[in-house]
Amino acid sequence: MEAIDVLLREWQRMGLDQVQVAEKFAGCDLYVTCEPCIMCATALSILGIREVYFGCANDKFGGCGSIMSLHKGSTSSDDLLGSQTPKPKGFKCTGGIMAEEAVALFRCFYEQGNPNGLCFCIHLFYNDFWNYCYAQTFHAIPNLKYLCCLFRFWTLELVHN
Repeated sequence: MEAIDVLLREWQRMGLDQVQVAEKFAGCDLYVTCEPCIMCATALSILGIREVYFGCANDKFGGCGSIMSLHKGSTSSDDLLGSQTPKPKGFKCTGGIMAEEAVALFRCFYEQGNPNGLCFCIHLFYNDFWNYCYAQTFHAIPNLKYLCCLFRFWTLELVHN
């Protein structure tokens, strides 16, 4: 979605109106390492992007055939979008391009890690989990307080390393 944001900022700077932006997106192709997730595929469909090319499939959250086929334009929940929301247009989609190389890139990325992302995600998860623990009655679940303390220690270790 970063590429979309860059284009939108540039087109806004150029003073393009909504119709002109829609025409521009209709001529855009997107190349990504992994199959767009369900939310991204829906956004791309609403934007009216012409075609998406991706490397590896997203077998957990894929929106272009692995889990859902949102690139085809219609969803079972179109009626939930409301009359003010643009309807998904769909887009052509080609996957499996250099899939092994794409998986290798992800593997390398996750092995090296993203310290900013890890701290942020762990911190949010830690806060939610810790607040949940405090909100519960510890006597109802005998080991919950102990588990929360262990989890707190483990989380702080991850954040500081």
